[in-house]
Amino acid sequence: MRSRIALLAARPVCGALCAFSILVALGISACTDSDKSSWSASSSTGDDDKTSSVVHAGASATPALWLITEERDSDKTLDLVALGEPDHTAFDWCTARVLGEQWLLSPDANRSSGDGRVYLSPQLGDRRGSSVFCVTVSDRIETGEKSTNRRILRSAKACAYVRRGTSSDIEASPVACARFGTAFEIVPLRDPVQTDIGSSLPIRLRFDGACVASISVAPISTAQATDDWLSRTRVFVREGEPTGDVRLELVPGSAGILDVPVHHSGRHCLEARLDIGDTTCIATLTFCIGERG
Repeated sequence: MRSRIALLAARPVCGALCAFSILVALGISACTDSDKSSWSASSSTGDDDKTSSVVHAGASATPALWLITEERDSDKTLDLVALGEPDHTAFDWCTARVLGEQWLLSPDANRSSGDGRVYLSPQLGDRRGSSVFCVTVSDRIETGEKSTNRRILRSAKACAYVRRGTSSDIEASPVACARFGTAFEIVPLRDPVQTDIGSSLPIRLRFDGACVASISVAPISTAQATDDWLSRTRVFVREGEPTGDVRLELVPGSAGILDVPVHHSGRHCLEARLDIGDTTCIATLTFCIGERG
């Protein structure tokens, strides 16, 4: 059995925090983070590794939520597609951010979602430049014979470049590096569309223990939620599509910073999972390399 958490408890998990982060993030870039540390990676091989993204038994049946962007060949219109949650009414918070503007998104009534893909209307108009989109979903599920309640917090982000003008107009934007304020979030430390093949994209994992503690089914303090959260975090790199095989598992360094190798053009998919008490947090990020043409 699955039921929705009260919307006021999670928008996007902590409404006040989100509102504050919007005001701060639009004016201050997170790109100034410089305390990078080492990361380790291991290649995934064999059939067992294909399901290695499911690392917490309590949430093993819960797929990650993903956002991907697709361009229509005819007119370069940007389509925004949510994967992993076919019911768009389950979305708690959908938003878009381009440069200094931010607005809420709604499902695209003109596009079918019968195949499990939920199309969102970006409503970009004449806007152009680096953009970030975010969707959150909060669930409560019952597991085990005792029907133990478990909370699942899922968030998805997609970084893209909205094509308006020529390639010479494209500049790196701090928008891609700003937080949205979700409880668990993958934040690029550099605009992904400015990343070159053969280099790496630095990212930072952000976790707000106070938000998780405030909605936990079982009593838990902020200190308990925050304690040693990095050691319990797993980050997976998928290539091509969100359903693709896991290529790398990355281990975050201090401050949650790690580098994601960029070996090819096209879509890159990152997934992070964290178990805190009776709450599982799942965050994803997608971006495409080679969008600057």
